[in-house]
Amino acid sequence: MNITVNGKKIVIEAGVSLKLFLKDRGIDPAKTVVAINGNVVGSEDCGEIILQKNDVLDVMSFVGGG
Repeated sequence: MNITVNGKKIVIEAGVSLKLFLKDRGIDPAKTVVAINGNVVGSEDCGEIILQKNDVLDVMSFVGGG
């Protein structure tokens, strides 16, 4: 199924949770802000959200530095 992540179209399997999607890409949900179709999702909800066809994700990770 097709979704868009940070402006790039990608294909994923149906039935994948947001948490699994992030972890498979080496992204820590606790250090990441995700908006799905313009709605910000809390990291505590990532395991319950199943990605849907044509979802648009904006994934922003926190980066430390100085």
